[in-house]
Amino acid sequence: MNIYIPIEIKVRELEGRILLALAAAEQNHTVIVGEKKDTIGLASSESTPKGLIHMKSITPHDSMLRTLNKLRQNGHVITVQDEESGLLDETYDTFARLRFSERTIPLVDRVCAWGNYDARSLKRIYSQYSDKISITGSPRVDFWRKDFSKYYSYSDDAKTLNGKPYILIASNFGGPLNVNRFWNIMARLNEAGYLAREEGRERYQFENEAYQTRLIGEFVFMIRDLAKSYPDHHILVRPHPVESIEGWKKLIGNVPGIYVNRDGTISRWIRHAKVTIHNGCTSALEAAIAGENRIAYRPLPHEIERDIPNEVSTQVFSIDELKEKVQECLDGRL
Repeated sequence: MNIYIPIEIKVRELEGRILLALAAAEQNHTVIVGEKKDTIGLASSESTPKGLIHMKSITPHDSMLRTLNKLRQNGHVITVQDEESGLLDETYDTFARLRFSERTIPLVDRVCAWGNYDARSLKRIYSQYSDKISITGSPRVDFWRKDFSKYYSYSDDAKTLNGKPYILIASNFGGPLNVNRFWNIMARLNEAGYLAREEGRERYQFENEAYQTRLIGEFVFMIRDLAKSYPDHHILVRPHPVESIEGWKKLIGNVPGIYVNRDGTISRWIRHAKVTIHNGCTSALEAAIAGENRIAYRPLPHEIERDIPNEVSTQVFSIDELKEKVQECLDGRL
């Protein structure tokens, strides 16, 4: 069978989707992996061999509906596993309603769930399509497991940062650092139906933007402080895929020992960092599963914070408390 596997965000999806492609190739399937627009465009061509399209999401907006209908008309089988986890909140229900719908699920042949958490919610909300929902696990999460440590032992370029051990800052903010203007983000959410599908979503977006802006400021001050406090270590700031690398550099300024980059997938950096510092980031879940040090820095406690990643981390609420825990990590005591 011909299997088409589109990738939207390379630094997040590449390893997991290549692993899936290799497993399919071992079963004598022909696999095409590529950028989402090109891969789906190729599969949408009437001259392309029929096969299976493994979508990375089926968010219910007009362009997605057109794409799914076109693929079905061309005779393809369609499966989907959302590359967004939906694991950052106490319930999966909001994610399930925003990323799936009664309009898109009927157009696919199988929904692949990460595990029981998302499968239960999807089957309850979309009970008429429960037979389409299967628990498969996620190849992205396979790389988080401890038995994949050997794979990252070969990442020589991530074992140190310019010759020094390093502390990783995993950003998951957006706010003023988003590469897209806030009003354009809101317009896109509105056009895609996000704001209409959940009561209070629009107000939440404004409140979250304001909170993230304040939190970014606290992280900038914290990053500078760590760089001065630990001259024998470098600080690696890892922006989220939607964030501007240049924006981070300009906010932090020219401080020795601080590096901002998004090279490769984050997994290898998590494995070799002395500690990962975050607030509400999926990287904390990965670090927890991999058995690596992680600290949730919470200088501005707020109901908007993502509870799950923080709860699987050592939580601190001030810069002094943070440095105390960082030192414990550097000394091997945490």
